[in-house]
Amino acid sequence: MEIKKENLSKLLEKSLITISELDSRALIEGKKTLCPAAFELLQAAWDLMKEKEHITQLPKLKISSINADALRIISLEGINCCGKTTQALGLRDKMKKINPYIPPRFYECVPSSIIKSKSQGNFYQMYNPVVDSLLIASAYLDKIDRLIKKKKSFIITDRSIDSLYVFQGHKLLQMGYSIDQSINWLMSLAKPADIDELRFYLNISIDEAAKRSNIRREKSSQHELSPEDLKELSDSQTMYSILRNEFNRDYIWIDGTKSITEITNNLMNHVVKKFGDKFL
Repeated sequence: MEIKKENLSKLLEKSLITISELDSRALIEGKKTLCPAAFELLQAAWDLMKEKEHITQLPKLKISSINADALRIISLEGINCCGKTTQALGLRDKMKKINPYIPPRFYECVPSSIIKSKSQGNFYQMYNPVVDSLLIASAYLDKIDRLIKKKKSFIITDRSIDSLYVFQGHKLLQMGYSIDQSINWLMSLAKPADIDELRFYLNISIDEAAKRSNIRREKSSQHELSPEDLKELSDSQTMYSILRNEFNRDYIWIDGTKSITEITNNLMNHVVKKFGDKFL
C-alpha cells in the first residue's frame, strides 16, 4: 500500500520563531507567539541554560492550563516502522464523514528551529536532556494551542505526548534520574495537554521492526540498521512497557503484524465503541 504524503504544515504554520539558538531573542519571539503554558517551558529552558552549570535536580514548575475540552485526540504509538503513519491515514479515510485532521508529529511542531537543526532521530540531542525536554514539551503545548485556535475537533496523531515520555524519559534515565523521577517530571510538564481519549499501541517485535526498516533502507540505498539503531528500538519498546505497566497508561494494545486492513478495522471498532457510529 503506497502512502501519498500530504503537506502537513498547512494548518500548523512553520515555526514563527526563526532563530536557531536558545538565547534572549528566543524569549522575545516566544512571548509574542506562544501560548502562556508553552512560553513558561521555553522560559524555564532558557533559565537553565543561563546557569551553565550541571543540573542536579529537575525543576519544579507551575504550568498554566490549556482549555482543550473541544479536542478529541486519537493517538498512535509504537516503535519505529510499526505502521503508525499508515494507520493514521487509514483511520482518517474511514472517518472521512467528519473530516478528522492529522497534524504534524509532535516533534515537527516546535517553538523555534532549534530542534530541527540539531535533532538526531527520535532521541533529541540539542543541549542536555532536561533542557531538551522543556523545549519539546513547549512544542507540544504550542501544537495543542494552535489546534484549539483553528477549531479542529477530531485529531488523529502519529505519535503523541507519550513519545516525549519514551524518548526523553530514556535520556533522563541515562543521566541518573530514576524512572519515577523522569516520567513523573515529564508528565508534570505535559499535563495541560495530556488529553488523548484513545491511545493505540501498535505492537511488533524488534526483529519485525528491523526487517521493515531494512527493506525501506535498501530501497533508498541506505545501510542496514546498526547495533546502535537496534538498541534504540529496544530501549523504546522497554519504555512503552514501563509506561503501560508501571504508570498505567491506558494503551489499547494492537497486533501490528496483521494486515493493514485488519489493523485499520480493529482500530475503527475501538473508535466506534468510544465515540459512536457517527463516522460510518
